Amino acid sequence: MSLFPINFREALLSDIFIIQVIANKSWRATYTGLITNEQIDYLLRLWYSQSALERLIQDQDYKFYLVIDIEEPIGFFSYFPDSENKHLLRIGRIYLLPEAQGKGYGSQIMKFIESFGRELGFKSIELNVNQGNSAIRFYEKRGFEILREENIQMDNHQFIDLVMGKSI
Repeated sequence: MSLFPINFREALLSDIFIIQVIANKSWRATYTGLITNEQIDYLLRLWYSQSALERLIQDQDYKFYLVIDIEEPIGFFSYFPDSENKHLLRIGRIYLLPEAQGKGYGSQIMKFIESFGRELGFKSIELNVNQGNSAIRFYEKRGFEILREENIQMDNHQFIDLVMGKSI
């Protein structure tokens, strides 16, 4: 894989299987050892089912993109305006295949999201990240700070996330 040319393309309903494959590979590489396999399976079913992805891709406020290196999808990301704070843009997801990590793609994604946010008048960006995820360092290098800890209860599963944010 090369760093250039890289493209971001809005996800289509026909991309759902690709997103599911990337999610499965990247989630298992990222979260094995941080959360249980049962929790990984639960969240993949919850957030990456056909119906869940259809709703997100068709949502006018939710922007879902594929990351394409040459012609190969290597990741995806999403963002959306916060429902309570009109000046806040939320990053929903940033996932790259394990073999695509550490090659500058994440930095390009962040520049794209920040540029979009500034153009539309957003003042800050926030995201949630699992408390043990090594991506915390990635975000800190890009100016994000830990704002608070969130304990999230979903069915029988509990997760501890950090909410990170920065001004743009």
